[in-house]
Amino acid sequence: MDDTEFESPAHEEVQADLRALFRGAIRMTLEALLEEAVRELVGAGRWQRMVGRADVRNGSYLRTLVTTAGAVDVTVPRTRHSGSAGEVLGRYKRRSAELDEAITSAYVQGVSTRKMGKVTRALMGVDAHVC
Repeated sequence: MDDTEFESPAHEEVQADLRALFRGAIRMTLEALLEEAVRELVGAGRWQRMVGRADVRNGSYLRTLVTTAGAVDVTVPRTRHSGSAGEVLGRYKRRSAELDEAITSAYVQGVSTRKMGKVTRALMGVDAHVC
């Protein structure tokens, strides 16, 4: 058997594929939670006509949440009067709690301010100023 016939993927490629898979799962889960929150706010499902509606839908917006798997773009639905379902994510929240804990822990353990950029890039896959 020839070695070139069955090359195993590089470790980095597998890690990148797993991160992409996790980001997709995180996005789908968060969007389902947000959709359920808006359904409760409005008092009706999407495209449903109900007499006792508390509010109406008013589009959506994109929000980037940085996780340990990388940056995830989440579609956050809005309502006309109650605002958005963004409270599920946390108001003005751009990073996951695990990421905040890891960054704080690194700083407390003595990682210099200069090296924190490398640490955040390794943890998040993006530069610190993005989040």
